[in-house]
Amino acid sequence: MESRTDLPREKRLRVMFNLTHRDPFFWSHATRPEIVDTVENLIGPDVIYYTDQLFVKGAYNGTAVPWHQDSAYWPVDPPALLSCWMALDDATVENGCVRVLPGSHKKAIAHRHFKQGPQTLGLLDEDLDPANEVAVEIQAGGAMFHHSLLVHRSEPNRSAKGRRGLVSIYLPNYCRFTRPWDFKYGFKLLRGGTKPGCIGHKGEN
Repeated sequence: MESRTDLPREKRLRVMFNLTHRDPFFWSHATRPEIVDTVENLIGPDVIYYTDQLFVKGAYNGTAVPWHQDSAYWPVDPPALLSCWMALDDATVENGCVRVLPGSHKKAIAHRHFKQGPQTLGLLDEDLDPANEVAVEIQAGGAMFHHSLLVHRSEPNRSAKGRRGLVSIYLPNYCRFTRPWDFKYGFKLLRGGTKPGCIGHKGEN
């Protein structure tokens, strides 16, 4: 099922980026102590903030997102970013919840380049062992935290209920760019300190 083209433009919204850098409401969410405490527990005491992504799958709408690792898109070494995926609506199998391959975060996988679809990079079933797939259903207000190498995907929304997910992205202070990356908002230190030559240090973002 592909996105319906007969819907008004405002109902075909699929994704928004960088809300935290433009609106204090979203910044206050990304920096909530209970979220950053969990991030610190997973990646260590030095926490740097990258940005956000708001994913929208309207009722009977939204595209299938193929298997992929988020780190395929980010020129960062080591690939050790962490995402907090918060459900703004109940995320269910019927409305296209995230599906993951447990244990797949342990290595990077070479991605294919796609000419069509919502993702330019991705993986096919033949690149993986999809038999271990787990559908992660989350009640509204709940969240999942996942490593940037965790292989995941999602199905279209086949239900009458929308599915919105707000993702906040963090990284430890020892990551470096593998190529120039012009991110105009900069990487913000939330806790701990930075390291020279690494992302978040003065002059490195």
